Amino acid sequence: MKNIRCLLSLAATLTLYVLSLSAQPEDGKVYRLINKYSPTLAATEDVSTSSVVTRAKGGSDDFEQMWRFDASGTAFTLTNVLTDNVISTYSGPNNQYQTNADPTKAHPLQLVNIADGYWNIRHGSGMGGLH
Repeated sequence: MKNIRCLLSLAATLTLYVLSLSAQPEDGKVYRLINKYSPTLAATEDVSTSSVVTRAKGGSDDFEQMWRFDASGTAFTLTNVLTDNVISTYSGPNNQYQTNADPTKAHPLQLVNIADGYWNIRHGSGMGGLH
């Protein structure tokens, strides 16, 4: 499992998570998405609300913070290692991504390479991003 530094923005329409890797993440590998500017924060599945939230980075056994990258055509999906739930639609007052047990509901995401070896994670539609 690799730690990945991420960028967190305050607006849903901006780039939100950014991967820091020299190469694109690999299909089927597990990653923890870490906030670039606050490395003590990580993308976490909140099982009680079925949403993706930012929480304090846990230890190596905090599987709700670990995500498997799965190739899906020209995009990819993220599956939580603890629950096997996929990141699906986003909704609610804060436009948070929701998780779903049905793998056919997985939301396609894209990686966009930006400066200094970072990768944006955003909608497959090119609008908004993971937060």
